[in-house]
Amino acid sequence: MKPKAHRFTRKPFAWTVEVEGIGAVPVFHKRHRTGMHYHHIAKDAARFAAQMDALEATGSMILQLDESDDDLKCLGYVGGSSTTAARATVFTVGNVQIDRDALAVRFDVVGLAG
Repeated sequence: MKPKAHRFTRKPFAWTVEVEGIGAVPVFHKRHRTGMHYHHIAKDAARFAAQMDALEATGSMILQLDESDDDLKCLGYVGGSSTTAARATVFTVGNVQIDRDALAVRFDVVGLAG
């Protein structure tokens, strides 16, 4: 199945994006992904909480190519771009393990959002 590039909007420095037809979806940095597994420890509790709320609500996420939290400086997204009409592949996740006290998340990438 060919990945679909979903359109989204992102507010500056947000750790979530608003994906057309899906809703709020978290953004994660690609460097924390190993194969189909993802593990990350965050440093900003407020943005982490919003990111985890979106992850739990949609079971989906997108991957950013670089480490910038500034979407205006972002190098792009897996399956898309960082232009005004931003697009990215939306991945579905499973085996989600969130530790809100430690600001840590772990999950498996299990598929692609339609």
